[in-house]
Amino acid sequence: LEEAREKRRVETAATKVDFFTMVRGED
Repeated sequence: LEEAREKRRVETAATKVDFFTMVRGED
């Protein structure tokens, strides 16, 4: 259970980074 939680946490962080990178790239 803890492993799945950590994995989801990493995936969420990666998604946030991708989103910010995309927004920054457009700017």
